[in-house]
Amino acid sequence: MRRRLAGLLLLCSVLCIAQDHAEHLSTGTSLRDACSRRVSVNDEKELAMASLVFGQCDGFLEAVIQINELVPNSHLFCPPSRVTYGQVQEIVIKYLNDHPEQLHLFAADLTIKALRKEFPCPAKKGPGG
Repeated sequence: MRRRLAGLLLLCSVLCIAQDHAEHLSTGTSLRDACSRRVSVNDEKELAMASLVFGQCDGFLEAVIQINELVPNSHLFCPPSRVTYGQVQEIVIKYLNDHPEQLHLFAADLTIKALRKEFPCPAKKGPGG
């Protein structure tokens, strides 16, 4: 019973801290910071917070990829089926680092630009061609 209570208190404290510190991934800067964070901490609270922020990055990128797949024949980018989320993250971080003048723009737009540049869709053939 005590272990459950202690675990519940730890979870609540981590979630409260996370809510105060969680970044909204609205701009290129916030996305780059969240996706570039490296975990090398000894404190459990810091580790939990870093994991949460890193999870936001993963979730954001996964959502962009899944939304791209929702509408058949109108993809914004065309990644190979074997691409991993780790590769997608590296592509997006590289794009953001290579284009610091765009970091104030919307994170979703920049993610799409990065993935479109790396994974362009084949040109559609016009009628009769």
